[in-house]
Amino acid sequence: FFQAEDGIRAVERSRGLGDVYKRQPAVLSVVEGPPRGSEILLLLVLHSMAEKGPLPPRLVRAVQSLHRKTGDARFLVPIFADMPKADAIDCLPKFAELPETARKPAILNAFAEDPQGRTEGSITASELFVRLHLIDEQKTGVSLKKLIECTNLCFQLKEIYNSTVLSVSIQQLVQVSPSPPTTNLQFR
Repeated sequence: FFQAEDGIRAVERSRGLGDVYKRQPAVLSVVEGPPRGSEILLLLVLHSMAEKGPLPPRLVRAVQSLHRKTGDARFLVPIFADMPKADAIDCLPKFAELPETARKPAILNAFAEDPQGRTEGSITASELFVRLHLIDEQKTGVSLKKLIECTNLCFQLKEIYNSTVLSVSIQQLVQVSPSPPTTNLQFR
């Protein structure tokens, strides 16, 4: 609120966090050295920024570094859409372990506009689907149940995983030998 000249208090509209924080080096410095206990606030700021559009590569790298330091996979969610493909593939086991309430917004941010991804060089919707099937349960410790949940989430997001995307994904999966365990369960 602010006090108007006529004495009537009026609501000042917020411009949103996204554009303001993208230009602020303060966000980058907080990501590089977050104060103890600030994780939730930092995640809220990052989510707000990610909803507005692509994140600057330097910020994505800083958040990836923070994830490596803390091991907190929640930091992957707001940057998933803007991560380089190889990095997104490497973090998929941790991504798969997140609850659906975290995975779904990450997938929507990444592919709502285009199944090819929102940033050049990022993972595509069909690559995500295939790579989820290729996660090795034995090596990563990700349960088959979690992997099936991830696959089912993709099927639920029909606006992203339409017949074209699924067709490309299934064609790629058919070429994989041996057949991934989730493929055997899904297509029986």
